[in-house]
Amino acid sequence: MTRLTVLGGGVVLALAAWIGPDARPDAVRRALVPGPANATLSPDMIERCMDVAREVDPDLAGRLQRIRSERTDQDFRRAMANARYLVGLASLKQQNPQLYDVKIKDLKLQAQVDHLLEQLIAARRGDGVSPAVIQEQLEQLVTHQVGYSLIARGFYLIRLEDHVKSLRDELEHDMQPANLSLAVKRRFQELLDRVDAALAVE
Repeated sequence: MTRLTVLGGGVVLALAAWIGPDARPDAVRRALVPGPANATLSPDMIERCMDVAREVDPDLAGRLQRIRSERTDQDFRRAMANARYLVGLASLKQQNPQLYDVKIKDLKLQAQVDHLLEQLIAARRGDGVSPAVIQEQLEQLVTHQVGYSLIARGFYLIRLEDHVKSLRDELEHDMQPANLSLAVKRRFQELLDRVDAALAVE
């Protein structure tokens, strides 16, 4: 039994199985938000960001690659920094691949939702397809989105529980008599060092 099953009484994993493979939209513009132009990214992080861009938005990856090939390194790094959401996704992919997969699916679904909203607006203006058909498709996508949101919350809760456990273990370690005594001696010595430093400047 997995921890997600325990967290959700089986609901989260059932949703994961029910949603199934996601469709791939042409682009995920929502993945881009402004970022600091002077951000410094390591070569390894840049490559990981490019890998994420190729998976999330091939058009974006192509534009970044052209900047990388045709313009200065500073221009390319600025472009990467401006797509800082890629940095977050690249870090998440390394730290928690399962949660990363959920986030990618959610981003792609959001791109599909945005596309259907544009179609629905056009349909309600009388352009072609029946609004009812588009609304049915939109409702199905929203159902999938809510499912992925629940899955993501389950993963975040697991990470929080792991962090709390780590803090509890650290506290129990520090409260052991030997460690407590060591902490007192260290703190007391720091105070004496401050006194010595103050006297040294007189």
